[in-house]
Amino acid sequence: MITKYEGDGVDPPTQAVHPKVLARFTEALKEVHPRIDHAVARMVRDHDLRQDILQHVDIALYHHIKRDEGFREPMIAWAFVVAKNKMISEFRRLAPEVAAGELPEGRPLFRAPHEGDPAAGIAFFELLRAVQAAIAHPRQYAVWEMTHVGQLTGVEIARSLGVSAATVSRDLNRAMRKASKIAV
Repeated sequence: MITKYEGDGVDPPTQAVHPKVLARFTEALKEVHPRIDHAVARMVRDHDLRQDILQHVDIALYHHIKRDEGFREPMIAWAFVVAKNKMISEFRRLAPEVAAGELPEGRPLFRAPHEGDPAAGIAFFELLRAVQAAIAHPRQYAVWEMTHVGQLTGVEIARSLGVSAATVSRDLNRAMRKASKIAV
């Protein structure tokens, strides 16, 4: 019987989670998880993929809290970016021909995502790219995306971007006018 780690190429067992880290993580999950779940559910209709993305966000959140780095922006904004990046990565992995910019023949640019159809998710991101091109202003697009896709509040967006709530409101109004010109 081996009583200590002998360096056989296997990582030694990790210590139990510190109670303070566990408490902060539990509180963070209460704040972030339901809102991220709602945002992901709006874009991903595949239950398994949705759960994978949520688990990825939860794990990233845990590691971030464990490293005790703090959050420069609201935690929900940070989690939204993690979820969005994971969704894009998964859609590209599941439908590489669509990720390359070639929608399968006969598919419309946008339609609601359906269960098990990764191309529909890519089509959703194509619509987001069209909105981004129409808005043509990085901060205005970020405000629009965080509002309509991530469902963040104006105050959360303002803290995330380092601007005032009034600036967020003006940027959102300008972005909405520009985005409304897109034909879906």
